[in-house]
Amino acid sequence: MNGILKAIIISVTISSLFGCIVLSLVPNGVMKEIAKFTVGLFIANALFTPITQIRLPSIESIFMKNDNKIQTEIENAKNQSNQIILEVSNQNLCDTITQNLKNQGYICDIKAELSLAEDNNINIDNIYIYSDVNDYNKISEFISSNYQISKEHIKYVET
Repeated sequence: MNGILKAIIISVTISSLFGCIVLSLVPNGVMKEIAKFTVGLFIANALFTPITQIRLPSIESIFMKNDNKIQTEIENAKNQSNQIILEVSNQNLCDTITQNLKNQGYICDIKAELSLAEDNNINIDNIYIYSDVNDYNKISEFISSNYQISKEHIKYVET
């Protein structure tokens, strides 16, 4: 700001001195009136030229910065939402499978690994059966047939 003020003072001072010299050389009459008007325009130009050199940030750049912040916040919210969806889906799937197995007479714990595809579908990566019972084949067959999960994604963990 001080640089702009300094530029204004210098340019107006030089313009005024130049105008005084011109006005002292011009004879009285109509020509002097035209010279006064011209010198006034010259001083006004000297006053406003440094002001026009001020570069303010454009409105687009301000909105772009805000837009980038908004996009970042949206991405963070999507990631948190996806994480919550996976956690809730995982818990619901494990609870449902455990309850249905209990109704069939199999007592075991179920853990699942889920992932979210780009089309927002939930993929079941792996199902882990925690049990001390040797009915792994029957349990995996039950899970495979009732939940359309391939047997290669069903793993047994002995407890």
